[in-house]
Amino acid sequence: MPLIMMVGIPCSGKSKRADEIAEHFKSLKTLKGKVVIVRDDDIVQNIIEAYKDSFNEKQTRGKVKAAVERELTKDDVVIVDSPNYIKGFRYELFCLARSLRTPHCVVYCDVDIEKHTIQWNKTNSKWEEGFLRAMAQRMEVPNKKSRWDNPLFRLTPEDPTPVATIEEEMLRPKKTIKPNTATLNNHLSDNTLMYELDKLTNEIISLIMDVKSLHMPGDLIPIPSVYNLPKDQVEKHLIKMPGLSVSLQQLKKLKSQFIKLCQMHPPDTKQKIIIGFVDYLNEHL
Repeated sequence: MPLIMMVGIPCSGKSKRADEIAEHFKSLKTLKGKVVIVRDDDIVQNIIEAYKDSFNEKQTRGKVKAAVERELTKDDVVIVDSPNYIKGFRYELFCLARSLRTPHCVVYCDVDIEKHTIQWNKTNSKWEEGFLRAMAQRMEVPNKKSRWDNPLFRLTPEDPTPVATIEEEMLRPKKTIKPNTATLNNHLSDNTLMYELDKLTNEIISLIMDVKSLHMPGDLIPIPSVYNLPKDQVEKHLIKMPGLSVSLQQLKKLKSQFIKLCQMHPPDTKQKIIIGFVDYLNEHL
C-alpha cells in the first residue's frame, strides 16, 4: 500500500499534517491494512543531535529507511514523518515503494522561515534558531518533474491538507505501477544491446550522483531493488561510493570504456549489464 513521504523542516506543520492524513486513512472502511507513521521522534532520542552533522544525519537516515522497509507492505499505509529534505534519500525510499509496486507521493510543507518557522518556534522555544536555519539551508525542494517526487503536494501554511486527493492518488492511482524494464531478466538482441547499455549505465551514474552526498567515500550501498537482482547477487555486487570530488564527466568516461568492453564481449541480459558496470566502477574509481 502507499508510501507517503512528508518533507519539511521542524515548525513547518509537517507532523500535524501527517497526523491528519493518518486519521483520514484510518477512517476508511475499505482499507485492508493498518496505517503506520514512521516518525523521527520514535527512532532517535534527540532530533538536534540526530541532524547536527553529516555523520549523525547519515545514521538517522539509515534508521528511518530501515523502519520504512520493515513496515512497508502491499496492504499497509506508511507515512514517513521525517525531514526527507535530501532528494537522494527520497529516491531511496521511492525505490522501496517501486520494488513492491505500491504507489508513493510527496507532501511538501513549504514555509517561509522568517514569517512562519521562527515565529512559530517563539511560542514554544523547542528548537535553537540556528538549528532551524541550518535545516532550511539543506532543503532540496521536491520537484514534480523527478519521478521520485511525483505525485507532489506542495502545501503552504494557509492550505488545508488535501486528504481526499491524496487518498485518490494512493488508493486509486491512474497509472499502473510496473517494475523498471531493467528488472526483467530477458535476453538482449543485437538490436537492443547498445540502447540498454546506454540506458542502464546512465541510470547507475544518476543514482551515484544523487546519493553520493549522503554517504562517506568507500561506503557500500546495494543495487536498488527495482532491478530485481537475486539476493545473493545484491550482496555480492555492492556499489562503492566514490568521493565527492568524483565528477559526472569522470563517470561518463568510465561508462564509455565499459561500453567498448561490452561490444567485444556482449552481455546477454540486463542484469549482467548492471552487475558488470557496478563492478567496473568499483575497480576503477
